[in-house]
Amino acid sequence: MPDPTVAGGPTTGVRRGWTQPGAARLVTSLMFALHALVFASWTAHIPLVKQRLELDAGGLGLALLGAALGSVASMLLAGAAIARWGSRVVVGSTCVAFGLTALGVPLAGSGPTLFGALFCWGAAYGALDVAMNAQAITIERSYGRPILSSFHAWWSLGALAGSGLGIAAVHAGVRLSAQFAALGTATAAVAFALVAFMIPGDGSAESVRIVVPFGDRRLLSLGMIVLTGLLCEGAAADWTAVYLTDEVRVTPAVAGSGYAAFALAMFAGRIAGDRLVAAFG
Repeated sequence: MPDPTVAGGPTTGVRRGWTQPGAARLVTSLMFALHALVFASWTAHIPLVKQRLELDAGGLGLALLGAALGSVASMLLAGAAIARWGSRVVVGSTCVAFGLTALGVPLAGSGPTLFGALFCWGAAYGALDVAMNAQAITIERSYGRPILSSFHAWWSLGALAGSGLGIAAVHAGVRLSAQFAALGTATAAVAFALVAFMIPGDGSAESVRIVVPFGDRRLLSLGMIVLTGLLCEGAAADWTAVYLTDEVRVTPAVAGSGYAAFALAMFAGRIAGDRLVAAFG
């Protein structure tokens, strides 16, 4: 994973003559939002997929595990790819893969095939996540002040928009296959238009490296914080709509609003993050 502590200064890895950091910040923020929009648009459809495939809670849980396993498997590979080619190249290629692998999710006809489709989508999703954050760290160095949380605030805005899109699609009776056909192909199509404005030159082994945390208590501590945070985020994304549908007995269209509320709360926390870091470290 990208390690922001190994830079020699705020402009390490940035070649200012190639692009303006402001433009790179804007398009990377849009990439964060697009990443979240496509993902979050799926959450409102999960109860309908569960019903269509006739899965119980355990079967759905195993299928959804595919996305997490694919994401973890790809993250180590993404770090090595960024070290060799730079985050801009990896963002572009994995964004295309993210859009195209989404097309396979609605085609799944059983729990095992849903697991496989989500594994592939999760692999693209996770690699893109790492590459986006590596680019964001490079941009933050060029600014010389904390701005990383603002990128994640854009992700939360994208998640809020994606939740709304998914809710509207379910309410209108739009199938997940049609929704992902539109979103997936659009995501793949705009990928390289966005990355053209990103900052190159951050692909050295000094700026990106893979770290095994178990020998460093600080990294292990941060890893555990991330683990617990993502457990909560993953539970909200995967199970909120199912819970509201199966237990609270709301309609599928209303069930999608649960994750939308979660995304809004994430945005509120993240929009304040950079100021908190600047003030308190």
